[in-house]
Amino acid sequence: MLCFGWVLRMEIILERGLRQGDLISHYLFLFCMEVFSCLLCDAQACKNIRGVRVNDALLFVKNKKKEIDVVVNILRQSE
Repeated sequence: MLCFGWVLRMEIILERGLRQGDLISHYLFLFCMEVFSCLLCDAQACKNIRGVRVNDALLFVKNKKKEIDVVVNILRQSE
């Protein structure tokens, strides 16, 4: 879904992947990571998870089943 000014405008349906090196792939990655980051921040603000740190490609989470389940659900939402 694409949102402009918090108003839903259209849904983007990818029928196939982007080729590596495609000019838009960098922006699509950044866009997806921004959404993922926002979902993590929201979960942290709601105190569902605590102490989340992201370092390049690593995600550090406390070793508690509830918090890991929250992160797994966030990952599923952002697929």
